[in-house]
Amino acid sequence: MAQKLIAPTTNNSETKQKPQLPKVFIGIPTGCVKLYSTYYMIASLANINYPNVELHWAVTGAADDPRFSDFRDRLTKLCEAVKWQEGWSNTIHYVPLTKKQRLYSYGPILENKTVLRNAFLDSDAEYFLLLGGDNPPPRDAITLLMMTGADVAMGTCYQRPGRSNLGTFPLVWRYLVRLDEIEKLDVDGVNKQQMRMNWLTSPPIINVSYDPDFTEQSIEWHVCGGDGCALIKRRVLETIDWGVTPPDSAACSEDMYFMTQALYYGYSTACLPKLHIAHMSESGLGV
Repeated sequence: MAQKLIAPTTNNSETKQKPQLPKVFIGIPTGCVKLYSTYYMIASLANINYPNVELHWAVTGAADDPRFSDFRDRLTKLCEAVKWQEGWSNTIHYVPLTKKQRLYSYGPILENKTVLRNAFLDSDAEYFLLLGGDNPPPRDAITLLMMTGADVAMGTCYQRPGRSNLGTFPLVWRYLVRLDEIEKLDVDGVNKQQMRMNWLTSPPIINVSYDPDFTEQSIEWHVCGGDGCALIKRRVLETIDWGVTPPDSAACSEDMYFMTQALYYGYSTACLPKLHIAHMSESGLGV
Protein backbone atom coordinates (compact mmCIF):
# COMPACT_ATOMS: atom_id res chain seq x y z
CA MET A 1 0.00 0.00 0.00
CA ALA A 2 1.34 3.43 -0.90
CA GLN A 3 1.09 6.48 1.30
CA LYS A 4 1.10 9.69 -0.72
CA LEU A 5 2.37 12.99 0.62
CA ILE A 6 1.68 15.87 -1.77
CA ALA A 7 3.77 19.01 -1.65
CA PRO A 8 1.75 22.24 -1.40
CA THR A 9 1.42 24.31 -4.55
CA THR A 10 1.07 28.06 -5.04
CA ASN A 11 -0.58 30.18 -7.70
CA ASN A 12 2.49 31.91 -9.02
CA SER A 13 1.88 33.36 -12.48
CA GLU A 14 5.60 33.86 -13.09
CA THR A 15 6.26 30.17 -12.39
CA LYS A 16 3.43 29.14 -14.74
CA GLN A 17 5.00 31.05 -17.62
CA LYS A 18 8.26 29.11 -17.43
CA PRO A 19 8.64 26.21 -19.87
CA GLN A 20 7.83 22.88 -18.23
CA LEU A 21 10.82 20.59 -17.90
CA PRO A 22 10.30 16.83 -18.47
CA LYS A 23 8.95 15.15 -15.38
CA VAL A 24 11.39 12.88 -13.56
CA PHE A 25 10.23 9.95 -11.44
CA ILE A 26 12.79 9.36 -8.66
CA GLY A 27 12.61 5.80 -7.35
CA ILE A 28 14.48 4.69 -4.23
CA PRO A 29 14.46 0.98 -3.28
CA THR A 30 15.31 0.72 0.40
CA GLY A 31 14.52 -1.06 3.66
CA CYS A 32 15.01 -0.97 7.39
CA VAL A 33 18.69 -1.99 7.08
CA LYS A 34 19.30 1.35 5.33
CA LEU A 35 18.13 3.52 8.20
CA TYR A 36 21.69 4.81 8.67
CA SER A 37 21.61 6.49 5.24
CA THR A 38 18.00 7.71 5.10
CA TYR A 39 18.65 11.05 6.76
CA TYR A 40 21.41 11.84 4.25
CA MET A 41 19.20 10.72 1.36
CA ILE A 42 16.36 13.04 2.35
CA ALA A 43 18.70 16.00 2.85
CA SER A 44 20.26 15.39 -0.59
CA LEU A 45 16.91 15.00 -2.31
CA ALA A 46 15.58 18.22 -0.80
CA ASN A 47 18.58 20.00 -2.30
CA ILE A 48 18.24 18.73 -5.90
CA ASN A 49 17.90 21.60 -8.37
CA TYR A 50 15.12 20.18 -10.54
CA PRO A 51 11.52 21.38 -10.25
CA ASN A 52 9.33 18.67 -11.79
CA VAL A 53 9.64 15.46 -9.79
CA GLU A 54 7.61 12.53 -8.48
CA LEU A 55 9.52 11.02 -5.57
CA HIS A 56 8.77 7.37 -4.75
CA TRP A 57 10.20 5.20 -1.98
CA ALA A 58 9.80 1.40 -2.01
CA VAL A 59 10.41 0.00 1.47
CA THR A 60 10.78 -3.76 1.87
CA GLY A 61 10.84 -5.78 5.01
CA ALA A 62 9.22 -8.70 6.80
CA ALA A 63 5.77 -7.84 8.12
CA ASP A 64 6.62 -9.50 11.44
CA ASP A 65 9.89 -7.60 11.83
CA PRO A 66 9.50 -4.66 14.25
CA ARG A 67 12.28 -2.82 12.39
CA PHE A 68 10.03 -2.69 9.32
CA SER A 69 7.25 -0.77 11.07
CA ASP A 70 9.80 1.41 12.87
CA PHE A 71 11.48 2.36 9.59
CA ARG A 72 8.10 3.05 7.98
CA ASP A 73 7.11 5.43 10.78
CA ARG A 74 10.47 7.22 10.76
CA LEU A 75 10.49 7.67 6.99
CA THR A 76 6.93 9.03 7.03
CA LYS A 77 7.76 11.58 9.72
CA LEU A 78 10.96 12.64 7.98
CA CYS A 79 9.18 13.17 4.66
CA GLU A 80 6.41 15.15 6.33
CA ALA A 81 8.99 17.37 8.05
CA VAL A 82 10.82 18.32 4.84
CA LYS A 83 9.89 21.43 2.91
CA TRP A 84 9.91 19.90 -0.58
CA GLN A 85 10.20 22.00 -3.69
CA GLU A 86 7.10 23.34 -5.39
CA GLY A 87 6.02 20.85 -8.05
CA TRP A 88 7.31 17.80 -6.14
CA SER A 89 5.15 14.96 -4.85
CA ASN A 90 6.26 12.22 -2.46
CA THR A 91 4.87 8.67 -2.29
CA ILE A 92 5.95 5.83 0.01
CA HIS A 93 5.24 2.23 -1.03
CA TYR A 94 5.47 -0.46 1.67
CA VAL A 95 6.37 -3.89 0.30
CA PRO A 96 6.13 -6.72 2.86
CA LEU A 97 8.16 -9.73 1.79
CA THR A 98 7.04 -13.33 1.77
CA LYS A 99 9.19 -15.99 3.44
CA LYS A 100 10.28 -17.24 0.01
CA GLN A 101 11.41 -13.78 -1.05
CA ARG A 102 13.29 -13.31 2.22
CA LEU A 103 15.30 -16.48 1.55
CA TYR A 104 16.16 -15.47 -1.99
CA SER A 105 19.14 -13.11 -2.27
CA TYR A 106 17.57 -11.02 -5.04
CA GLY A 107 14.08 -11.11 -3.53
CA PRO A 108 13.94 -7.74 -1.76
CA ILE A 109 15.59 -5.63 -4.46
CA LEU A 110 13.59 -7.21 -7.29
CA GLU A 111 10.33 -6.65 -5.41
CA ASN A 112 11.26 -3.04 -4.77
CA LYS A 113 12.28 -2.36 -8.35
CA THR A 114 9.15 -4.05 -9.72
CA VAL A 115 6.89 -1.89 -7.55
CA LEU A 116 8.78 1.26 -8.61
CA ARG A 117 8.74 0.33 -12.31
CA ASN A 118 4.98 -0.27 -12.24
CA ALA A 119 4.40 3.06 -10.49
CA PHE A 120 6.61 4.80 -13.05
CA LEU A 121 4.73 3.31 -16.01
CA ASP A 122 1.46 4.47 -14.43
CA SER A 123 2.81 8.02 -14.17
CA ASP A 124 3.32 10.64 -16.88
CA ALA A 125 7.05 11.00 -16.14
CA GLU A 126 9.49 10.83 -19.06
CA TYR A 127 12.54 9.76 -17.03
CA PHE A 128 13.18 7.36 -14.15
CA LEU A 129 16.03 8.29 -11.80
CA LEU A 130 17.01 5.21 -9.84
CA LEU A 131 18.85 5.92 -6.60
CA GLY A 132 20.23 3.32 -4.24
CA GLY A 133 19.01 3.64 -0.67
CA ASP A 134 22.59 4.41 0.36
CA ASN A 135 23.53 6.66 -2.60
CA PRO A 136 22.70 10.31 -1.80
CA PRO A 137 22.63 12.21 -5.12
CA PRO A 138 24.55 15.42 -5.89
CA ARG A 139 22.48 18.57 -6.37
CA ASP A 140 22.88 18.64 -10.16
CA ALA A 141 22.55 14.89 -10.82
CA ILE A 142 19.39 15.05 -12.98
CA THR A 143 20.57 17.97 -15.12
CA LEU A 144 23.99 16.48 -15.82
CA LEU A 145 22.67 13.01 -16.65
CA MET A 146 20.07 14.42 -19.05
CA MET A 147 22.81 16.23 -20.93
CA THR A 148 24.40 12.92 -22.00
CA GLY A 149 21.36 12.15 -24.16
CA ALA A 150 21.77 8.41 -23.48
CA ASP A 151 18.86 6.04 -22.93
CA VAL A 152 20.52 4.98 -19.66
CA ALA A 153 22.93 7.49 -18.08
CA MET A 154 24.84 6.91 -14.85
CA GLY A 155 27.17 8.60 -12.42
CA THR A 156 30.27 6.86 -11.06
CA CYS A 157 29.65 5.18 -7.73
CA TYR A 158 32.30 4.86 -5.05
CA GLN A 159 33.38 1.44 -3.88
CA ARG A 160 32.20 0.72 -0.34
CA PRO A 161 34.97 1.26 2.21
CA GLY A 162 36.61 -1.93 3.33
CA ARG A 163 35.05 -4.15 0.68
CA SER A 164 38.25 -4.75 -1.29
CA ASN A 165 41.65 -3.34 -2.07
CA LEU A 166 40.12 -1.18 -4.79
CA GLY A 167 39.79 1.59 -2.22
CA THR A 168 37.03 4.19 -2.17
CA PHE A 169 37.47 5.80 -5.56
CA PRO A 170 34.80 6.36 -8.25
CA LEU A 171 34.65 3.29 -10.45
CA VAL A 172 33.21 2.51 -13.88
CA TRP A 173 32.31 -1.02 -14.92
CA ARG A 174 33.38 -0.83 -18.57
CA TYR A 175 32.08 -4.13 -19.98
CA LEU A 176 28.88 -5.43 -18.53
CA VAL A 177 28.29 -8.59 -20.50
CA ARG A 178 30.16 -11.88 -20.49
CA LEU A 179 31.94 -12.87 -23.68
CA ASP A 180 29.36 -15.57 -24.42
CA GLU A 181 26.57 -12.96 -24.11
CA ILE A 182 28.27 -10.81 -26.75
CA GLU A 183 28.00 -13.72 -29.19
CA LYS A 184 24.21 -13.72 -28.75
CA LEU A 185 23.74 -10.06 -29.63
CA ASP A 186 21.94 -9.40 -32.91
CA VAL A 187 21.12 -5.70 -32.89
CA ASP A 188 21.74 -3.06 -35.54
CA GLY A 189 24.57 -0.73 -34.61
CA VAL A 190 26.37 -3.20 -32.33
CA ASN A 191 29.86 -4.06 -33.58
CA LYS A 192 30.38 -7.50 -32.05
CA GLN A 193 33.94 -7.85 -33.27
CA GLN A 194 34.93 -4.54 -31.68
CA MET A 195 33.16 -5.54 -28.48
CA ARG A 196 35.04 -8.84 -28.39
CA MET A 197 38.38 -7.09 -28.73
CA ASN A 198 37.53 -4.51 -26.09
CA TRP A 199 36.31 -7.22 -23.75
CA LEU A 200 39.53 -9.18 -24.16
CA THR A 201 41.97 -6.28 -23.93
CA SER A 202 40.44 -3.79 -21.48
CA PRO A 203 40.05 -3.98 -17.71
CA PRO A 204 36.45 -4.54 -16.57
CA ILE A 205 36.79 -1.90 -13.86
CA ILE A 206 38.24 1.56 -14.42
CA ASN A 207 39.26 3.88 -11.61
CA VAL A 208 38.38 7.23 -13.16
CA SER A 209 40.15 9.20 -10.44
CA TYR A 210 43.62 8.47 -11.78
CA ASP A 211 43.17 7.50 -15.42
CA PRO A 212 44.39 10.41 -17.59
CA ASP A 213 42.49 9.09 -20.60
CA PHE A 214 39.18 10.12 -19.07
CA THR A 215 37.96 13.68 -19.06
CA GLU A 216 34.72 15.14 -17.80
CA GLN A 217 32.95 13.98 -20.96
CA SER A 218 30.68 10.97 -20.82
CA ILE A 219 31.99 7.47 -21.55
CA GLU A 220 29.70 5.89 -24.11
CA TRP A 221 30.88 2.38 -24.93
CA HIS A 222 28.30 0.18 -23.19
CA VAL A 223 29.33 1.13 -19.69
CA CYS A 224 27.92 1.18 -16.20
CA GLY A 225 28.82 3.30 -13.22
CA GLY A 226 26.59 1.21 -11.00
CA ASP A 227 22.85 1.87 -10.78
CA GLY A 228 23.12 3.83 -7.53
CA CYS A 229 22.30 6.89 -9.64
CA ALA A 230 20.94 6.03 -13.10
CA LEU A 231 18.65 8.15 -15.29
CA ILE A 232 16.56 5.91 -17.57
CA LYS A 233 14.26 6.96 -20.40
CA ARG A 234 10.67 5.71 -20.40
CA ARG A 235 11.03 3.64 -23.56
CA VAL A 236 13.67 1.46 -21.89
CA LEU A 237 11.44 0.46 -18.98
CA GLU A 238 8.50 0.00 -21.33
CA THR A 239 10.59 -2.72 -23.02
CA ILE A 240 12.56 -4.30 -20.18
CA ASP A 241 11.05 -5.89 -17.09
CA TRP A 242 13.23 -4.85 -14.18
CA GLY A 243 11.93 -7.61 -11.99
CA VAL A 244 13.34 -10.48 -14.06
CA THR A 245 15.78 -12.73 -12.20
CA PRO A 246 19.26 -12.92 -13.75
CA PRO A 247 19.74 -16.35 -15.35
CA ASP A 248 23.15 -16.81 -13.73
CA SER A 249 23.20 -15.01 -10.40
CA ALA A 250 26.81 -16.05 -9.79
CA ALA A 251 27.95 -14.16 -12.89
CA CYS A 252 25.93 -10.94 -12.74
CA SER A 253 23.72 -9.01 -10.38
CA GLU A 254 20.28 -7.74 -11.26
CA ASP A 255 21.60 -4.31 -12.25
CA MET A 256 24.22 -5.76 -14.59
CA TYR A 257 21.58 -8.03 -16.12
CA PHE A 258 19.38 -4.99 -16.71
CA MET A 259 22.24 -3.32 -18.58
CA THR A 260 22.81 -6.48 -20.62
CA GLN A 261 19.17 -6.43 -21.64
CA ALA A 262 19.35 -2.74 -22.52
CA LEU A 263 22.35 -3.44 -24.75
CA TYR A 264 20.58 -6.40 -26.35
CA TYR A 265 17.64 -4.19 -27.33
CA GLY A 266 19.99 -1.57 -28.80
CA TYR A 267 19.65 1.16 -26.17
CA SER A 268 22.54 3.52 -25.54
CA THR A 269 24.29 3.69 -22.18
CA ALA A 270 26.68 6.34 -20.88
CA CYS A 271 28.56 7.09 -17.70
CA LEU A 272 29.51 10.58 -16.56
CA PRO A 273 32.86 10.38 -14.73
CA LYS A 274 32.58 13.81 -13.10
CA LEU A 275 29.30 12.89 -11.39
CA HIS A 276 30.57 11.09 -8.30
CA ILE A 277 27.97 9.18 -6.28
CA ALA A 278 28.78 8.46 -2.65
CA HIS A 279 28.19 4.90 -1.44
CA MET A 280 27.38 4.95 2.24
CA SER A 281 28.01 2.30 4.86
CA GLU A 282 27.07 2.21 8.51
CA SER A 283 30.51 3.63 9.31
CA GLY A 284 30.00 6.68 7.10
CA LEU A 285 30.38 7.87 3.52
CA GLY A 286 32.34 5.77 1.06
CA VAL A 287 34.33 8.71 -0.24
